[in-house]
Amino acid sequence: MITDDEKSTTLLLTAILNKGGYQVETAHNSHDAILKIHEFHPDLITSDINMPGLDGGALLPIIRAWKPHIPVLVISGSIDPDIQKKCFDKGASGFIAKPFEKTSLLEQVQKILAGEVPAYEISESIISEVELAIIILEREGLITREQSKEELNKVKSMLKK
Repeated sequence: MITDDEKSTTLLLTAILNKGGYQVETAHNSHDAILKIHEFHPDLITSDINMPGLDGGALLPIIRAWKPHIPVLVISGSIDPDIQKKCFDKGASGFIAKPFEKTSLLEQVQKILAGEVPAYEISESIISEVELAIIILEREGLITREQSKEELNKVKSMLKK
């Protein structure tokens, strides 16, 4: 799933990933992304950082808390090392700066999906983050209480493995 407020970027990424053999769903803001994550269960999410409203920096911890098993590749116009570090600290699986080369994008996506990039570590502390994310998602009307319980149970079961 591609999350970017610039439609030209989503069109470009969709074309590249479709040619690479991937099925793509797009979201043009973080709220739309949250709805589509629950509906489509993507194997990978790409996200821009600078978006109006809830930006990609705020979306990352929600994804990590709510769907910790889904890798997130940040694709951003920023090359600031501090921003890249913050993205990784918040759970990004990879980071590509715009402009990017088609081959480097496809290589990064393949590495992430093949498990060559370390998965996000799920820990006991994630439970409180999940609960906070659930409160935010419910308050925004993006998920129901029943969906919240289901997602929380999935995370708890992952901790037992």
